[in-house]
Order: sequence, then C-alpha cells, then structure tokens
Amino acid sequence: MEHRHRHHHHLYDPLSSNTIRLLYIRPSEGTPGTAWTGDLRAFRCKAATTPEYTAISYVWGDESAGEEEEAEGRKKKKKVEINGRQVPVLKSVLPILERLVSEDQQQQQEGRWIWIDSICINQSDLREKAKQVGMMGRIFRGARWVVVWLGKGGERSRGGMEMIRRIAGSDGGRMEEPPGPGACPGRKFEDVEAWRDLEEIARRPWFRRAWTLQESLVAQGEVWYYCGRERVSGREMRDAIEKGEELRKKYLLEGEIDEASWTPMEIRRRIMQWYITEEQGEEISLLALLAYDSQAEASDPRDRIYSLLGCVNTTDRALVGLPDYASPVETVYVNLVKDWIEEHQSLDILCFAQLFPPRDHSLPSWTPDWRNRLPLDTNPLPLLVSQSSNSHIGNLRPRRFTSPAPSDHFSPNYAASAASVPLYGFDADDRILFCTGVFVDTIDGIAALVDAAGEAIEPAIQSTSPTNSGAFAESEIMLHTLASQLAIPGDLSAMAEILRREVALSLVLGRGDIYLHHPVDAQRVLAHISALLSPHTPQDSPPLATREALAWFKANATFLIRGLTLSHAFRAIPLSPSYITRILSEAAASCPDDEGGYSESPFAAKFQLAASPRYMGMRLGVTEQGTVGMLPTRARKGDALCVLFGCGVPVVLRRTAEGGLFELIGEAYVSGLMEGEAVRNGNQVLTFGLV
Repeated sequence: MEHRHRHHHHLYDPLSSNTIRLLYIRPSEGTPGTAWTGDLRAFRCKAATTPEYTAISYVWGDESAGEEEEAEGRKKKKKVEINGRQVPVLKSVLPILERLVSEDQQQQQEGRWIWIDSICINQSDLREKAKQVGMMGRIFRGARWVVVWLGKGGERSRGGMEMIRRIAGSDGGRMEEPPGPGACPGRKFEDVEAWRDLEEIARRPWFRRAWTLQESLVAQGEVWYYCGRERVSGREMRDAIEKGEELRKKYLLEGEIDEASWTPMEIRRRIMQWYITEEQGEEISLLALLAYDSQAEASDPRDRIYSLLGCVNTTDRALVGLPDYASPVETVYVNLVKDWIEEHQSLDILCFAQLFPPRDHSLPSWTPDWRNRLPLDTNPLPLLVSQSSNSHIGNLRPRRFTSPAPSDHFSPNYAASAASVPLYGFDADDRILFCTGVFVDTIDGIAALVDAAGEAIEPAIQSTSPTNSGAFAESEIMLHTLASQLAIPGDLSAMAEILRREVALSLVLGRGDIYLHHPVDAQRVLAHISALLSPHTPQDSPPLATREALAWFKANATFLIRGLTLSHAFRAIPLSPSYITRILSEAAASCPDDEGGYSESPFAAKFQLAASPRYMGMRLGVTEQGTVGMLPTRARKGDALCVLFGCGVPVVLRRTAEGGLFELIGEAYVSGLMEGEAVRNGNQVLTFGLV
C-alpha cells in the first residue's frame, strides 16, 4: 500500500469502526468513454451481510492514469465510473481491473466485489487511513480470493510464468531421470534463457514492496499471482521458488545468471513458508520481520513498520498501536525503541542499529534506521540477539529445531548481563539514552574482513598493546607476567592451546549450529579447522563458504593476540587424524534441518554466518588486556567494549567529541563474557550516555 492524495472527498462517507469499503466492478454498459462501472459501498468486517470479495495486492506506481493513455497509436480514454462519477485511477490499477473484468466476462459473471486500497480508502483523510491501515491484516485475511498483480505481461514474463509452472511440477532436481515417457524437463532447466525469463519475474517490484509481504502472508483464501494474461497459483509460486534454488545449482554454471536478482523472492518464500507451515505465524516478532525483510521498499518510510502489523505477534502490534502518519518518521522510529524497551524490559533492540545504522544525524545511534536496505544474502540469522531462544526477537527457524539444548548445564541464551534488567532513561529531546553497565576493556587489534578471493573489505588493524605485542613470546619473564595477568599457564604451547580454543569458539559464536541454539565443544571446532587448513585437503573446487574461511586464515596469518600470531597458534593443532576423521564423519551424518532434529553445522557454514561480509560481517578482535571476541564490522582501535544491563550480548561503544557520551557501534561475542561474568566479577557500574 502506498499513500497519495488523488481522491475526491465526495466519494467517501465517514466510516464507522470495524467497517471497510468494497468496490463492485463490472463492464460499463453504454457510457461513452468509460471502460468500467463501479459501486463503492461500506460493509462491516466479517459480517454475515458482507459479500465475498477479492483483495488486490499490487504496487502503486507514481501517477494517476488521468484522462488519456496511448494505445496502438491512438489516444484511448481509461476511466472508472464510481457511484455515478467519472474517476481517473492509478495507471497501475487499470490493467488489474481490465484483467479481472475480462476474466469475469469469460466466465459469464456479471462482476465482482474487490478491495483495492487506492480506491477503497480515502487517502486524503489521515485519521481514516490510519484506522484502515491498522485493519489491513484483517482485510486480506478475510478475503475469499487474493490477487497478486505482478504487472503487465510481455514475451519474457510469459516465459517466466511458464517456467514457474514447470519448476513447481518438477521433483526439484532430486531425480536423475525425468518422470514419464518422453518428458525431458532437464533440458528446459539447462536453458539459460528460460531462467532469464523467470529472472524477469523475480525482478518485479512486487517482491520488494513493504506492504505486499503482509498482504500475501495473512491470506487465508485462494491466492493467485497474475502477470498480464498469465497466472499461477500461490502454491505453484512457493514451490517454484523453493525448488528453483536447487535446480539452478544443478543445471546452471556459476555466473550464468544474476543470483542477486532472486534474493527478494527467496526472502519472501522463506518468511511465507515459516509463517504457513509452522502455524506459528502470529508469534513472529516485529523485529525479526524487519530484519528478514530488510530489502523491502516503501515510499513512506513509516510503512516499514506499519506494513507488518497485521502479521506480527499481538504484543508487538499493541506496543506500536495505530499507525501515526502525522508524526515525523524519526519520531516513529525512536518511539518504537522506547516502547519496545519498556514492554520487553530489554535493550536487545539497540543491536539492530548495527544492521540499520542511522544514515544521518536525524536519528541517535541507538535507534535503528529502518529506511536502510541491506545488500545481504538470505541470512539465516541477522544478529546475535536473533538466536532462537530469544523469544521476544527470534528468527525463522521452525520450532521443531529449537528443542531444549542437550545439556542440563547449558542455556542456549546469551546472557552477558546475567538476569539484570535495564536501568535507563532519556533526555527531554529523546536524543540521549542513559543506561547502566560495566566497562570491560578497550579494543586493541581487529582482524581483516575478507571475501572469498582474499580481498580485504576492511583491512586488519594490528594489535599494539603490551599484552598483545610479540615481545611476550620472546621473553620467558614477560611470558610468565602475561600468563599471571590472564590467569593461564605460563607455557608457550599451553598459551597457544588456550588461544586456539578461544579463537575457534569465537569464529563459531560459541554455538554448534547456525541458529545459535546448541552448545559446541572447542575440540570439535578445532578438528574442522585442522582439516580445513590441512595441505592434504582437496582444493580443486571448494564451496564458497570454504573458500571464504581459507581466505580469512591466510589474510590474518600475522594478526597478533597475546604475543602470538594466528599462524603460529594454528600451525600444528595437536589432534590425531583418527579423531579428526571421526568428528568430520559425525558432522556429515548429523541430521539435516529439513528432516528434523539437531544439525551440527559445518565449521565453514558457521564461520560464514559470523565472519562473511555477505552475512554478519563480524571481525575477530582483541582488547588491550588480551580478551578475544567477535566485533561489529565498524569497530575501531580505541573503542570501548561494555556490557549494558538488560542486554543479552556485549556491545561496542565509541567515545564522542562531546565529553562523557558514546556512539553505539554494535553487538559483540566475547569469549568468557556471554554468561554474566562481567556483571558478577564486581566491575564498577557506570552510566553511559548514548547519542
């Protein structure tokens, strides 16, 4: 849904509560210059007298159709007569009405009731618009049919819709031989041009518009996707997107098509599949949807929030309340943070400012700027605070994979601030968030962030503090001094072993799976790393995740932590070949996610989630006193590592030029600080002013 001011006030009588307008549309009979006739009437939602209707999900476009449209070299008027008045409609609406009216004529139906926002809502009445927007979920949920209009058709789109039907009817690439005599679906799937036809569908704006996610998610009636004269069912579309990913991998070479074009479509499919098949859609959190639908576009940036209210849990829907189009977008975004903290008694929402950093000084650093669109792949987990066990945020992992972790002594939740609640307040202008916590240490060195080719996205910042400089490894006295400071053995090999374990756990964020729900043993991770770095490991054509991990270790070989380089620490991992083989075999046999049960993700996949620039993009770092962890991409030498009361993970803060105030940089994973250690160790409690 978009917001314009194009309607005549005399078309609209005021609506009472729980009431919507429906438009009965049919071919015009004899009215010169008028293509269709419509009757706009008010009905109570879900009342017995309310007729069955079709809800339309579409992209507005920029202009009204006005008086004329060019067609086949001559001017042709396109108007709709509504309640006896000639009304110009949006250009994007004309082909929808034309298609539906034509379909009704073919089926010998007189007409149909439809709900289409640009006509059925008085866009000039902010009060009415706010109330109707708040009812959007109910409107689409109550529709007998939902028509998704992808736009006008053409030669490419016709081929794309046919490809959708073919893929939906296939086995998804699991069978080597095509089913049925004479059928050769593989030949079609090897046709690059056929995939480019489908790519034309994937690029359609509908898959990126904010409002269309809710409209398709909550629909309980029949859903049909239209593109010009072609249409496919909602089931065919979902099946084609799901199977298409595997078919592209099987039949196409890397680079033959633009994979980035498919990301918005893939994101929608993942959200829809979770919402429908798990029967827990109404439990999804607003923050989870905002993160997963990060590529969504909205002409009114307030709609990044309001467009999702019909498909999130009741708690988050209530804390947002009715849409407020009278307040500036900055006020709407700040109020969401304030109300969320108050409702959930947690500061975890602040971490989303790392994903959506303020684009200018109109928002404080602690407020996510939902206007930003993320150039990321379909990330299984956007943030540390998105782990499955974090019930007020969560992720899209089905509940059957989040059974209790297999240990009585392990809690899947990160709890850096233990069980503390936030102690916070705001200044009069809502620009400064005052919150309490503890200062841990100052960041010293930060490893490079690299891509699969080894190119540095962010260069390494070498460690220079006395604790981390190489001098300690060269002096036995200094070595014992360092060991005493860190409360670890003073033997160099023992120090290397401890460092390996801490780095290994950091690179997988201390968990055994990519949804950060199950524990992990450092020795198992080291077995995977040993196999990865082994010169005997085949390197002909490793997967992308493996290439990224190898490139990272190569680029950061000289990075210093506690006087040791990473290459020295990982030069010879003392694990037997038989142990490594057993661990790799057990991981390979681990139950995959689509069959239920716990899946131990391969090291490369977990590393990719944490450290790939295409996903979380976190960077291995070390503080001045030798504390190791994963830091946000934007972290710098001299930043402060802190634990804020009421936040489940440590955060990185940056001192500003304004004395005593800090900028929020993002969340961190820190070995030895994820279970409340910083709070229980008696560190001094401080008040931080975040601007």
